[in-house]
Amino acid sequence: MSLLTVKEVTKTFKSGKIAVNNVSFDLDKGECLGLVGESGCGKSTLARCLLRVENIDSGSIYFNGEAIEQLNERRLYPYRKKNTNCISKSCSCFKS
Repeated sequence: MSLLTVKEVTKTFKSGKIAVNNVSFDLDKGECLGLVGESGCGKSTLARCLLRVENIDSGSIYFNGEAIEQLNERRLYPYRKKNTNCISKSCSCFKS
């Protein structure tokens, strides 16, 4: 079983813009994933969906076999605290 399984995830904004379109991948324990693409292609939106900061429109996200898009607020906090980290993409974090 994969540590993280993303199946056909789609996220559309209220404006109608499709930010993430039918994305699928598996990530096993010990593997690393990098999201690369031009500005506005949905990298940050996908990351926000994986953290459940954004809700997905369709598809599934499983962490250790548990569907995280179905976690309620009571179960979401421990999931985030134990299993997730964020690194800001802002370049202002670094000295020139």
